[in-house]
Amino acid sequence: EEPTRSVHLAHPVGAWHPFFFITNFEPHPRYAFENARAGWDAPGEWMQVEGHLVYRPRAGESPDRAAVVAPRLRRLITVAGDADEPVRGLRFEGLSLRYSAATARPAGYAGIQAAFCEDRSRDALPQHALAPEGAVQVTHAQDFHFVDCAFEHLGGCGLVLGAGAREGSIRRCRFTDLGANGIMIGEAQYPPKTPSARDLVTHIRCEDNTLERCGQLDLGAVGIWVGVAAEVQVLYNELRDLPYTGISLGWIWGPEPSPSRGHRVERNHIHHVMQVLSDGGGIYTLGRQPDTRIAGNLIHDVPRHAGRAPSNGLFVDQGSCEMLFEGNVIHAVSGAPIRFHMAGSNVLTGNTLVTAGSPFAYAACEPEVMTFADNSVVNPEAWEPAPMEVGPRRAR
Repeated sequence: EEPTRSVHLAHPVGAWHPFFFITNFEPHPRYAFENARAGWDAPGEWMQVEGHLVYRPRAGESPDRAAVVAPRLRRLITVAGDADEPVRGLRFEGLSLRYSAATARPAGYAGIQAAFCEDRSRDALPQHALAPEGAVQVTHAQDFHFVDCAFEHLGGCGLVLGAGAREGSIRRCRFTDLGANGIMIGEAQYPPKTPSARDLVTHIRCEDNTLERCGQLDLGAVGIWVGVAAEVQVLYNELRDLPYTGISLGWIWGPEPSPSRGHRVERNHIHHVMQVLSDGGGIYTLGRQPDTRIAGNLIHDVPRHAGRAPSNGLFVDQGSCEMLFEGNVIHAVSGAPIRFHMAGSNVLTGNTLVTAGSPFAYAACEPEVMTFADNSVVNPEAWEPAPMEVGPRRAR
């Protein structure tokens, strides 16, 4: 609108809390318009005009030879038993799962974290959020396995393991070019709730997978998300080229007890994450998670962007406590290798933190609540990296 050069939007920008307001992290926030004719000015760009798709071809491209895919289905596979009669004994092997549609939000999309968004439906509860959908969704199933599958070019998440998913595995799969999270394991409610014993997601093994270019539509998406769940193992995966966090562990904003416990996040190679957003890290934790071990991970190339929040190798966030961080190697990180925010007591031992600055950052958290032993702080100029057995073993 001239002469004020202002824009009036049909729906609010940002979710309900001031934390989510567009100006919270930077005074002059970045934004972009999509489907604006003025911006449709370069080869390879497309837009929608009155129900039609228009495209500017690159050099050598012809509509006679072009293959255009317009997905209609948001869900490609659904596995759904019930608490009394779960589905049992399924194995999906060697499948290529491609081209699912993204979920449309008629009242506007207000992202929160990990691809959750504000529920703006007419009968929505206050401060209620919607979980992202998966191209493959599993609930109330036991002894199920995804092996050597490819999840590619999907509008939402790749694989979502929801209520009652137990004793399953995801092995040697590839997740690439996804609109939202790569893998979601556990309770997906916001505000979080404690699932019943029959609904608790437990004993899931996620290993030897590659996750890259998730969050292509929702920049707040993560590679692997573990919510309220128990006994989840995230082992030997590679996570790279992500706009936000690599692995997110926990979904309770506080130290109160919950079913989250007994996780193993080990030997993962996490690099070139936080490529767009800030206030996250290679591995991000929330809430009390006793008997959880985060060990032997290699985390590097985590940059910082505009705004007031840093990016870190490990971000031990609100309520995180009763966990062991052991033998992790963190280098080439813009902020402190490890950041604590409103965290409780944890044990950190044998970690190698390569930095010319402070290895730890604290906010609303005192160093005295942590137990430190045998951690090494190394100046980047003096550091000589040693081989580590991390990432998918099939590549070695």
